[in-house]
Amino acid sequence: MHAVVGRPPQDPVLRDAYKKVSEKVRGVQTLLIEIGTGLREPVFDRLVERGTLRRETKKTLGLFRTTSTTIADTAYKKALLGQVRAVLIDGAEPDARTASLIGLLSASGSLPNLHRSVPWFGKVYERAKELERASWGAEAVNSAVLRTVAAVAAGSAAAVTG
Repeated sequence: MHAVVGRPPQDPVLRDAYKKVSEKVRGVQTLLIEIGTGLREPVFDRLVERGTLRRETKKTLGLFRTTSTTIADTAYKKALLGQVRAVLIDGAEPDARTASLIGLLSASGSLPNLHRSVPWFGKVYERAKELERASWGAEAVNSAVLRTVAAVAAGSAAAVTG
């Protein structure tokens, strides 16, 4: 992976990732680890600021503070799932964002989790895989997930036999 010279993104989160990518050419797995490990909180914070998610902090047993994140904007979720469903079930042509989202969901193995909203069967699987193959990002995720699963399996096997 390498950055396109002279085109840093305006978005601060993406700009930080761009800086990391532009330092030197690296493999996708390395970049996912270097960039991805610190993204959870900033992305969640942004979604809370936008009103898409809501954070709730409460005490358990009056002693332990826990924070949970829930969907605040159910209309947004419903619209997004509607777009995904239209592409996978109804055969609608996806925009770039929806195609990338479906490709990433497919590559990560998360698409079957949407079964209540998007029934999981052969046609859906095939369409999702088609969009996954068309997205370089999804291909990179798939490769990284497979490598990670293989590493975990190898580590587990070594621990059991060692």
